[in-house]
Amino acid sequence: MKKEREFRKCPVCGVNVNAYNLAEHLRSVHKESIDGGASPGRAKTNPLKVDTGNGWIVDTTACEAALEKGAGLIASRKFKRAIKVLKTIPEEYSDIDNVYMLIGTSYIQLNRLDDAFTYFEKAVKSGPDYPAHWFNLGYAYLHKGYIAKSRECLHKTLALNPDKEVKDKTKELLDGIKDVLLKTVKKKVERDPDYLAELKDKIKTGYF
Repeated sequence: MKKEREFRKCPVCGVNVNAYNLAEHLRSVHKESIDGGASPGRAKTNPLKVDTGNGWIVDTTACEAALEKGAGLIASRKFKRAIKVLKTIPEEYSDIDNVYMLIGTSYIQLNRLDDAFTYFEKAVKSGPDYPAHWFNLGYAYLHKGYIAKSRECLHKTLALNPDKEVKDKTKELLDGIKDVLLKTVKKKVERDPDYLAELKDKIKTGYF
């Protein structure tokens, strides 16, 4: 089981960043184009390779270089190129869940919600103990219209004891969902008393 990470190093500047805010950090701090590949300080000889134990030898140095390049492209808002670079990182890479998170975030910026959803799901499967991945998935579910699934993911986020920032954002989103549901139900019941029966069916199918 992967240990919960609240912070990770920005692959561009090396500072510790709340992992939930990594993509935003890249966009707001690293505004200039930095898509030339690995940083000059990265060792180009004796690359670190890791035997995953299943027949795969992962070149960790190459993975970090690709992650850094992809992060730079995201910072430059070159999301399509970032996705292409990040997808070269093999799933055996130890931090693959954060790679999936960045790919999903890039798809969000391209308004490709279904693709973003796919990668947020992969991030959750690869890092199930990481609260921010559940938040992202819950957010994606909400925008796909699956309110019950969204709330389930958001409650899972809180159950994993996230840091204060993620916790506050999660509670804010849950409160927003609750308010919208209550207002929507109230208006529909006022117009159509039979809506309560319809609402029960929606609850059974997992819509709410």
